[in-house]
Amino acid sequence: MRKFKGLMFATLMVVLVAGVAQAAPINSGTSLWSDLLEEGITLNADSPQIADPAYWTVSFVGSSPLFILASETIYGFGIFDRADHNNMLNLFDNSSVKGSFVDFAFGGEGYGPNHVEASNGNTADFSSQVFGFYLRTESAIFYSDDDPERVVAFAADETTALFAWDTAAFSPNDPYSTYGDFNDFVVSAGSITNVPRGVPEVPEPSTLVLLGGGLLGLGIAGYRRMQKK
Repeated sequence: MRKFKGLMFATLMVVLVAGVAQAAPINSGTSLWSDLLEEGITLNADSPQIADPAYWTVSFVGSSPLFILASETIYGFGIFDRADHNNMLNLFDNSSVKGSFVDFAFGGEGYGPNHVEASNGNTADFSSQVFGFYLRTESAIFYSDDDPERVVAFAADETTALFAWDTAAFSPNDPYSTYGDFNDFVVSAGSITNVPRGVPEVPEPSTLVLLGGGLLGLGIAGYRRMQKK
């Protein structure tokens, strides 16, 4: 496990979009609510969903911690670069079980701001700090921006977002189908901000500092010119 020295960590704070909607129907007989209740989280079928859980970014300096709250067999779970589905950072694998923990952060001493590293030792370099989540099964990979019927997200409280995934195939004539239960993989994530589709890449903190310095310089120059008149 690599040491997180000099990384830009995101502390346990979630900033979520105010607009929420019931994005995907959830079966009334699902065990999702009781699974969450075991963790002290009280959600139900009437709880508002985050309208579009496609993309996210870290909130501010700190680490983004993730905990598995419920899990069937998976083959991988992590984040992907918004610009490239194939550019991934794996956070959990098929050995991960309920209660497993990992965190990740962008930056790092000697790395660019879009370098991302997880506490399990995995690393990647993204095109920006905007990412989505993916879930890998034995036969498919589901992405948070491509498969809206596969994932629902909730703001459990002011510091935690929950992502519940459904890997079952839609089988309307199968009375035993578990499609719509959204209890195949449930994970909590801290310190992430929802990024609506179509929003430009979020400027890096260093870019904002340079921009602010440039604007300040222009302001000073303009002031001096006015003083000379």
